Amino acid sequence: MLLELILKKIDSLINLNNVPFNAKIGLFGHEFSHFIDYSNRNVFSIIKCLLFYSNQKQQEIYEKQIDTSTIYRNLGWQLYDWSYFVLNESDAKRKYKEFKKDIYLEPEEILDLIKKTSKNN
Repeated sequence: MLLELILKKIDSLINLNNVPFNAKIGLFGHEFSHFIDYSNRNVFSIIKCLLFYSNQKQQEIYEKQIDTSTIYRNLGWQLYDWSYFVLNESDAKRKYKEFKKDIYLEPEEILDLIKKTSKNN
């Protein structure tokens, strides 16, 4: 049972060796934005965030905020490349792609935010 779950999870992973360089930067930029977010929180705020993360709607709000902060850190095109790659070019399973569409900004939304932020600069 456990081995079956592990194999199912591994099967849905994207091999980083297959990810274009710019898309990797987008992924790492997104993850770095999490690090910055957590470093700006106190312990209680982190616990609250983790509790909210168990709710899909709250998870969506949080991940889209992280995507937005990644764009504001001038990694919008890289995040776009990551999102586009996952949804259109990767071997990721349909279920993961649907999850990605539900929780994170989609490529078109990223482009819109890039345009908005470039107008403000």
